[in-house]
Amino acid sequence: VTGVQTCALPISRVNMSNWVIQAGQYIKPIFERMHKDILKLDILLGDETTTKVIESDHDTNYIWMLNSCKYDKQIYLYFAKDSREHHHAKEITEGFKGKYFQSDAYQAYAKLDGVTNVYCLAHARRKFTDILKISKNNNAYKLMNSLCSKAIGYFNKLYKIEDNLENKSIEEIYKARQELAIPVIKEFKAWLDENYDIFPPKSQMGKAMAYTYNNFENLMNYTLDGRLSIDNNKSERMAKNYKIGNKNWLFCFSELGADTSAMIYSIVETARFNNLIINDYLVYVFNNLAKYDTYSDELIESLLPYSDSLPENLKLK
Repeated sequence: VTGVQTCALPISRVNMSNWVIQAGQYIKPIFERMHKDILKLDILLGDETTTKVIESDHDTNYIWMLNSCKYDKQIYLYFAKDSREHHHAKEITEGFKGKYFQSDAYQAYAKLDGVTNVYCLAHARRKFTDILKISKNNNAYKLMNSLCSKAIGYFNKLYKIEDNLENKSIEEIYKARQELAIPVIKEFKAWLDENYDIFPPKSQMGKAMAYTYNNFENLMNYTLDGRLSIDNNKSERMAKNYKIGNKNWLFCFSELGADTSAMIYSIVETARFNNLIINDYLVYVFNNLAKYDTYSDELIESLLPYSDSLPENLKLK
């Protein structure tokens, strides 16, 4: 506007951090409701990544993640914890009565009661592709390269089947996996039985073969239900999104700050995957929360990023 003078106000990092933490307390009921909702689903996916908290007693803290499968309401949750110990996995999944939990074979999830574990084929395949990147041009590793390529070939066959199922129904995906993937899986298992112990257990190739061999059943559990994914890449992308931000702010000073960061990331990522205009959605949420001293269940439900009652002008066209 012509004639209006502007000036920059010096706002300290401490003030900005305190504002964010205070904002986090306002949206905490929305985060808690999202947590309750995700635990009602039949399928959960999980992963973890590292973060730094200055005031923590631990050198490395962790961000634990839960997200829904593509066929359910899209919910993405981050939890700041001081370690990677099993009790945190139990805490964030407390009350989950679903059938499947998909992860990268971290044993903290394997201890969850009454859950069928589904492991990530991308994680298993990567162990072989990483070896081949280093050794493929070295004739001294001819046998190892040959077996590496063979293992990768089986993984690629299974992925090629998935590529052709992109727009199929859940029932069609299940049927195709039974008819097309199961024969490849049986052949893969027979090959592993014959070759998994050729290399020393502590060698990179020995570890790669043992990982796939020892986890084979859980790796192939994705064929049990057409809603399941062949890998856990959806959760890995969640971790990547957090780490990209982490490169900018480097650390959280306090555990309260880490908790707030996790809650805000949960709201923003869930809003993004529900095709909301994030800035407009956050303004809408805070304007509505500011009208009340206490929040009813109906209010919180109406403000969820996946609520059907959100105004159309908050949604991307």
